[in-house]
Amino acid sequence: MERGGFRMKKLKDINWNQVYYFYEVARKMSMKEAAEVTGVSIPTVSEQIKRLETLLETPLFHRRPRRIELTVEGETLYKHAQQMFESGLRFLDVVSPTVIGGYPVRIGVQDSFSAGPAMEFLIRYFDAYSPFGTVNTFREANPDRLLDKVYNGELDWAISLQQPTSPRLEFGKVGSAEIVFCAAA
Repeated sequence: MERGGFRMKKLKDINWNQVYYFYEVARKMSMKEAAEVTGVSIPTVSEQIKRLETLLETPLFHRRPRRIELTVEGETLYKHAQQMFESGLRFLDVVSPTVIGGYPVRIGVQDSFSAGPAMEFLIRYFDAYSPFGTVNTFREANPDRLLDKVYNGELDWAISLQQPTSPRLEFGKVGSAEIVFCAAA
């Protein structure tokens, strides 16, 4: 089966260590930093990337003096590898007797929030969680769509002005705010 100019490989043909080295290089945009993270030498990382490119029959990086850039195919592979390794971390977190963490958390915030208790809660969460992983915030105007994204796994949790009507989501009150109407006399 052909796709994007190269033959699709069977899952068993892929060396997942090579994909992991690629993922770290793409994430850091640096062979040196990827080598530090993976605990191998820079030549080892480089060789594994070349072998993966050979297997996939496509370049994954544009190599420039003192920098690298992802090719279109590299960007596509990186997006999939990122999802795969984040899912792997979540899997390990579920089956491990100790919390591993370190994967990105996706938080949804209803667009109408600007300040107040909800934002204070978010700031405290960012401060507490940031040392362990990335916190990505997504804004959504429609509260029903926001809560659907939580239920479907697109978001890890969300802050909304309305309570979910469906029993499929748990919720708790974060705080309350007083709203004051003012008009000129």
